[in-house]
Amino acid sequence: MAKLDMTPEIEAAIADVRDAASTFGDETAHFANVWIDRAIEGNKEGAAAGLLEECILDDDEGKCARFSDALAKLDGLLGVGAGEQY
Repeated sequence: MAKLDMTPEIEAAIADVRDAASTFGDETAHFANVWIDRAIEGNKEGAAAGLLEECILDDDEGKCARFSDALAKLDGLLGVGAGEQY
């Protein structure tokens, strides 16, 4: 698959996912960055499974909902179809 053409909307969605992932620590941020980089390169392999492992229960700060929403938006823009995997 071809490398993704970046748009301002996709760049903003990527920034939102990276920011939301970073609130869970370095490991989650790294995993999200790897998934994003693969998606940008057009690689739909290496599913997003596990991105929300820490979000079994939402917290009072809404970190899980924010992360989930950011992932869903980016997933929709990229057309990766990973929504059911994270």
